[in-house]
Amino acid sequence: MTRPYQLNKYLILLTLNLISLFFFDYAFSQGIDSTYIQQNLTTGIAEIRLDLNKNLKDQLITLDSMIQLAVKNDPALKSQAATIRRGEDEVKLGKREWQNGVFISGSQSIGNQTLFYNANNEPIGSQSQSKSTGYRLALNVNIPLYWFSARNSRVNIFKEELESRRQTSEKMKLDIARQVIFEYNNMLASHNVLMVASTSKGTTRALVDMAEKEFKQGDISIADYSGILAVASKADTDYEIGKGYFYIWYQQLEQLLGVRLDTLVRKK
Repeated sequence: MTRPYQLNKYLILLTLNLISLFFFDYAFSQGIDSTYIQQNLTTGIAEIRLDLNKNLKDQLITLDSMIQLAVKNDPALKSQAATIRRGEDEVKLGKREWQNGVFISGSQSIGNQTLFYNANNEPIGSQSQSKSTGYRLALNVNIPLYWFSARNSRVNIFKEELESRRQTSEKMKLDIARQVIFEYNNMLASHNVLMVASTSKGTTRALVDMAEKEFKQGDISIADYSGILAVASKADTDYEIGKGYFYIWYQQLEQLLGVRLDTLVRKK
């Protein structure tokens, strides 16, 4: 009875250690500060209104939809859109700058205006009435030759600046898409690691219960029992660290999208 139990025990210990090594190798490869993880161990996994025992990819909206949402909510892109609109107005102004040389003037005169309106060449005194008010309207066009030779070049400069802003906007969208893909896949991977750690934690808890019973019956030594307790303690620690990693990636993705992830549940 003792030997099969001890064999199963060592197989379980080996499996748990391999899982632990895999977990820490993954964590190290992500380059996240362990201090930051410890600060997030007790933060709001309970606040997430998603079923963390199931695959999150099947619960959330598609990756393409998340990218579109991130692009829509990104402040830098909104600012860039404003500069593009400004560039469009600059092109319009460049096409109309010739109007700076066109002047329209008007004037109003009050007094006897019969000198200007005596069309019948009658003596002024013989007119029955006089014009008491007069209006003048003049159009003056003064366009420098420079505008005829340089106007197209000036407008083209504005167009090229506008195109540069548009291309910058497209690059920003591409960078956002790449960042969403990175954050999204790391969030899913960290969740998978968390589920593995959760399973390991549950397994070691069951193993501790069995070992405690066997120890009381004298089937295993105190050293073996202490070793199982140490593995269980390590499984608990791995779970808490896994929870911290997951919540870091989860929060980072939320900040990138500008909304809570649990509001982006896929419609059935």
